[in-house]
Amino acid sequence: MIIPLDSKPEECAALGRLVGHWGKVEHELQCLLGTLLGIDNKMAEFIFQSFVSVDSKITLLRRLNLNFYSNRKFTSNLETQLVNAENLSTQRNEFVHSLWRLGPENSLIKFVGYLPRKYKNEHKSVTIGVLEIQSVVDKMSELSTTLYNLQNQIVQELQEPQ
Repeated sequence: MIIPLDSKPEECAALGRLVGHWGKVEHELQCLLGTLLGIDNKMAEFIFQSFVSVDSKITLLRRLNLNFYSNRKFTSNLETQLVNAENLSTQRNEFVHSLWRLGPENSLIKFVGYLPRKYKNEHKSVTIGVLEIQSVVDKMSELSTTLYNLQNQIVQELQEPQ
């Protein structure tokens, strides 16, 4: 069976980058979990993978941050980045779980149906090009770098006496 994406190699490559960059974001979230709990990466991975949905993983990180580290310098920035991760997760889900169609002049159309955190019928069709996909990829790349740097800041701050 042939699907519309088969005729759109540049868009497929961009979607592949999106999937790869999201994996890096999730890895950085997992490392943050280990840092916040003060455990090694193997144990953090075990706990992180025990939660099926990305939403629940991010919720856990947000709860840890706001309930146990509310008086730290990093708290506000970490909260901002975790909200950013939630938003990018939604965008990632839209790309990964869409039905793709070819439109006028061989344009690529992303058809999005029901998604997590959406409580009403929000079916929509959007024409998508490489630049729109790459824009999300760039945001994911920026987020993974920010999370990596933030984790290093958190490690240093947690070593300082309060």
